[in-house]
Amino acid sequence: MIDFLQILAYPFVKRAIITGSLLVIACALVGSILLSKRLALLTQSLANVAFLGVALGTLTQLPSILVSLGLVTATSYEVFQRRERTKLLTDSLLALLSNVALALGICLIAYTQGMTLDICNFMFGSVLVIEQGEMFVIIALCLVVIAAYFWLKPYLFAWQLDAEFYLAAKLLPVKLNLAIAMLLSFLLAAGLKIMGTLLLSALLLLPPLTARQLAKTERQAQIYSLFVALLGFYLGLFISYQLYLPSGAAIVTVHALIFALVKLVIVIKQKLATKKVKFNKHLAIFIGLVFFSLSLLSACQKAKQTEALADVFKNAKSPFYTAKGELDFERKLGADKQNSIRTEHLPTGKAEDGSDYLPIYEKQFVLLTNEIYANYKNYLNQTIAYEGVFVSLYDKAKQITRYFVIRYGPGCCAYDGMPGFEVRFPEHFNVSQYKDKDWLYVEGKLQVSHEDDADYLYLMAKKVETGRPEGLINVKH
Repeated sequence: MIDFLQILAYPFVKRAIITGSLLVIACALVGSILLSKRLALLTQSLANVAFLGVALGTLTQLPSILVSLGLVTATSYEVFQRRERTKLLTDSLLALLSNVALALGICLIAYTQGMTLDICNFMFGSVLVIEQGEMFVIIALCLVVIAAYFWLKPYLFAWQLDAEFYLAAKLLPVKLNLAIAMLLSFLLAAGLKIMGTLLLSALLLLPPLTARQLAKTERQAQIYSLFVALLGFYLGLFISYQLYLPSGAAIVTVHALIFALVKLVIVIKQKLATKKVKFNKHLAIFIGLVFFSLSLLSACQKAKQTEALADVFKNAKSPFYTAKGELDFERKLGADKQNSIRTEHLPTGKAEDGSDYLPIYEKQFVLLTNEIYANYKNYLNQTIAYEGVFVSLYDKAKQITRYFVIRYGPGCCAYDGMPGFEVRFPEHFNVSQYKDKDWLYVEGKLQVSHEDDADYLYLMAKKVETGRPEGLINVKH
C-alpha cells in the first residue's frame, strides 16, 4: 500500500486538500442556516437543479458552471420568496423539483452527448480529480461564500430567530433571500465536481446536525460544525486513498459514522444520568473519535501487511495465460479479487538523467493517468514508470504503427476504457520482440507532440522489461 505521506507530494492531492477544506468549511456555515429554517430537503433539490444546469450548458455549449449558477440562483430565490409569501412549499413539491430536475438533466445529456459525458463524476464527484483551472474557480467561489456569510451574519441570525420580526423590522428587506440564494448557488457550483449532486447535500447537513447534538449555544454549534466538517473530510480523504474507495462516498460515510458515534454517546449519557452517574460528554466523544481513528489506521496497517505476502508469488509463473500463450481475460477478471493486493516495486526519487520519477501504482492507475492527462504541463519531462499490456494499433491516416502500454478501466460499457500511454521507442530499438498482450514494465519521459491541431501525449521509452509479475488487467481506480 502506498504511504500516504509520500502521496502528499502529488499536485492533485494538494489541490484536493485545499479545495476540499474550503468547501467543507463553507458547507458547514451555510448548512447551519438551512437546518435552522428546516430546509434540509431543499439542498438535494437544488443540487439536482445544478446538475440540470450542467446539462443545459452542454446543450447550449455555454460554460456549465455559469449556467448552473444562474439556474440555481433563480430557483432558490423563487423558493424562498414563495416560502415567505405563502405556505405552499412542502416536502412533496421539493421532492418533485428534485426528481424532475435530475430526469431532465439525464435526458438532455443523453440527447446531446449520447451518454459519453461522464455522468458519474457529476453524480458522485471526486475530490482527487480536480484540475488546476477548476481549483482556482472553486477556491474563489468558496471564499466568496465564506466572506458573504460573515458579512450577513447579523441579518442571518435575526432571520433564523424570527423571520416575521426580521421582515417587520426591515433589517435587510427581500434582498436577503436573494443573498441566501446566491450563497447556495455558489456553494453548489463549487461542490458539484468534488462531491456530486447525490452526496453534496449530505456534506451540507451532517456536520451541523452532529454539532447541534453537542452544542448549547449557536456559537458553539458553529465552531463544532467546522471542526466536525474538517475532521470528517481529512479522515474520509485518507481512507478513500488507502482503501481505494470513491473519495466523495468515503467522506460522507465518515461524517455519518461520526454523527452515529456522537448520538450513541448522548444516548449512553442519558441512560447513565438516570442512575446519577457523572459523565463527561466531551471527553467521551474525544475518546471515541480517537478509538475510531485508531481502528481505521489499524485496518489500513493490516491491509498493508497482507499486501506484503504477495511478494512470495512475484516470481511465480502467471496463471492467466492459456495454452496458446494468450491472456485469458475472463479468468483474469474472475481472479481480480484474489490477486487485487500486490506490491509493486516502482522507482521513486531521481532518474539517471536527473528527471523526477513518477510511479503509477496499480490501485490508483486510472486516477493517476487522468491527472497526468488533465494537467500534463505539470508533468512534462518527468520519467513515468508503470506496468501494463502491450498493444499495437495501425494509424491509417499517418500510415504508421503506434504502440501503447495500457490497462483496461471503467468506460461506457464495463471495462472498455484503456488508461495508459502511447510509447515511442528510439530508432535502434527492436520493437518486434514484443507481441500484443505481452506484459511490460516501462520507464519513459513524458513528451507532447502537436498533430492535427491537437496535443498528443506519449512516453519516449528509456527502459522496457518483460517477465515481471503480472498485475490486474482490469483496474477500477
